[in-house]
Amino acid sequence: MKRLLDAKGMEQALSQIAQRIAQDVPDRSKLRIVGVQRHGFYLAKSIAKTLNLLEQLGSLTINLYRDNLSEIGPQAKVTNVNLPFEVNNTHIVIVDDVFFTGRTIHKAVDALYECGMPETIRLAVLVSRAGFKKVPIEPEYVGLNLKETASDEVVKVKTADIDGVDEVLLVKKSEIML
Repeated sequence: MKRLLDAKGMEQALSQIAQRIAQDVPDRSKLRIVGVQRHGFYLAKSIAKTLNLLEQLGSLTINLYRDNLSEIGPQAKVTNVNLPFEVNNTHIVIVDDVFFTGRTIHKAVDALYECGMPETIRLAVLVSRAGFKKVPIEPEYVGLNLKETASDEVVKVKTADIDGVDEVLLVKKSEIML
């Protein structure tokens, strides 16, 4: 197990992401922040707080299901949409903890379009892993780019709200307790 970011590193990364979002979308009245549950929501909440946009914070819950796992692998499915705001003509930033294959974000974008027609949708992630992307989506805001990770490694983001500590770990799959 290797610690990639501690609490201070996470705070700095999220602050930099918030600053870049503020530069790209100066009209905050049209800016909406949507966190992907679980950890992505708490990262989104931190960004929204920095931007003074807590009233414009929403969430999506996207779970993996494993129908026909041997044939198609795990698939993402939106199971809950909590958007306490209008989506039409807004600038939405989806926030997730780790960008890996992009399948989760693909489903998040689909769910947003089912709710309305935003002017723009952008992606912010705390960690982006290179080399595993399955869909043509790229995060615009990244806290930490991991250029080289192995397929038997997992990036584990912990947040104080859920786990009692803010940190990002790189863990071998064999080290994860089931």
